[in-house]
Amino acid sequence: MNVFIGVIPLVVSACIVTPHPDRPKEFNLLVPGRKYELRALSEQERASWIVSLCQILGQKIDPSLLLEIGRKKRTFSEEDGQKGMRKVLEGFMEKRGGKKALYAYRTRFFRLFIDKGVAPLGNLTYAKDNKTWEVLGSIDIIPEQTVVAIDAQDRFNRTLIIRNPSRTFWLRCNSEGDRNTWIDALCEA
Repeated sequence: MNVFIGVIPLVVSACIVTPHPDRPKEFNLLVPGRKYELRALSEQERASWIVSLCQILGQKIDPSLLLEIGRKKRTFSEEDGQKGMRKVLEGFMEKRGGKKALYAYRTRFFRLFIDKGVAPLGNLTYAKDNKTWEVLGSIDIIPEQTVVAIDAQDRFNRTLIIRNPSRTFWLRCNSEGDRNTWIDALCEA
């Protein structure tokens, strides 16, 4: 018996599907502002859900996950993060608000994922903190469309700017060294 209780909004560029690393029937769906912890009836059904959601969201599907549908057990590490992507860097930065009245910087926890495929593609996802991991949004790093630059107006040399076709983001790091580490990792994407 299926019961319809509500709707989970799927934002293609901002949702992440991850299998739970310790519980074989569970998986997480991270959408902007919320984390859903979901449980399937079996490991195979969990794999089917993850594959289907990855297809809908346009995420790469790990080929071994396709095999899991017919297998009994497989475990995942946190490094698997987004299927088909590897986590490159994570840490706190301050993100400037997008509205003119809200130009204040707010501390956010960022994770940079890079596609393991042939063409490099990155995704910088951010949340309020590193404990609850409620995703607030993400920044797509698209080759030849995304520009990563240093903010020349920052007198402390801690701010970097990410420009993609949809928006410009200002991120302030704890130090110039942190900023350079983030720039190197973003340029790798």
